[in-house]
Amino acid sequence: MRIDEAVKILEPWFSDSTDMDYCQTQGFNKALSTLIDYAKQNIKSEQILTDEEREYLTAVIKPFRDKVECIYKMNEGYGYYIVMYCGVPANLPPHQVGMYKGMRPEVEYTLDELGL
Repeated sequence: MRIDEAVKILEPWFSDSTDMDYCQTQGFNKALSTLIDYAKQNIKSEQILTDEEREYLTAVIKPFRDKVECIYKMNEGYGYYIVMYCGVPANLPPHQVGMYKGMRPEVEYTLDELGL
């Protein structure tokens, strides 16, 4: 089922005059499943780091990889820096302005979430 077909089937469900029999006969469950799958694929494909950022962080954390609990972006008023947390916070070397745009400040990311 295509995404536009799924949306067309589900639109009546969100109106005030929803007829459940109509929705079920039009393939409501299949349409909903299609939309959920589509959302999952798009959420998973959204990358936080660029390839360059991922390559750099992979190299930097390599000696500590099994100890890294999370990585986060911290705002210090004059700019952002990246912190690796391994029981204690460790600031990573300064980065170029404009890097790590995909990371939200003060949000802890696991290595899996960052694709590391």
